[in-house]
Amino acid sequence: EETYSYDTAENGKGFLAQVQYNLTLDPGFQGQTSYTYDYRGRIASKTQTTDGVTQTAYFTYNSADGQLSFQYPDGDLVN
Repeated sequence: EETYSYDTAENGKGFLAQVQYNLTLDPGFQGQTSYTYDYRGRIASKTQTTDGVTQTAYFTYNSADGQLSFQYPDGDLVN
C-alpha cells in the first residue's frame, strides 16, 4: 500500500512531497520517501527511510536548470 502527499514540501506547491509505503508481502517492511524543492521548483533533496534507516541525496542546478551536482547519501559528490 502506498500513500502520496502533495503540496506540503518546502517550495513544493503542486509537487509530490512524500510517499509512504507498507509492503503487504512483508508486513515489517515500511518506509517513506520525501522531497524538498528549490525556489524554482527543482528537486533539492530526496530523503528515503526504509526499515528505520534514513538516507538523503542532494541536487544542485545551474541557472539554465541543468543539473550541476548530485551528492550521494554517503557524501560522495558527482559534478
